[in-house]
Amino acid sequence: MKNSEIEELIKKEIDKTRKLIEVYKEETKPVAPDCAIDILARNDAMNNMSRVSALLQQAKAKLTALELSLTKVGTPQFGKCVGCGKQIPIGRILVRPESLYCIECSE
Repeated sequence: MKNSEIEELIKKEIDKTRKLIEVYKEETKPVAPDCAIDILARNDAMNNMSRVSALLQQAKAKLTALELSLTKVGTPQFGKCVGCGKQIPIGRILVRPESLYCIECSE
């Protein structure tokens, strides 16, 4: 696979992740206490907000890793594990372009 194709793949994943972040930010806005909802519905909303907040943090971390990967495309550092320095298999990069670690170092 060419560097330009990998770069395009990463850019698409960055766009998708940025959109997800915006959705998650919207879903984690506080529920106003004056809303006319019962305690169970409010607790459910707070639990959902907690779950979405965790997803938001994961998406932000993924975006950071994607942006770092994008800066390395076309350089000798691209596709190298930051843990051990070995080449990350291209299959892993295609499935998870944000991967900074090989499978062994990520476990």
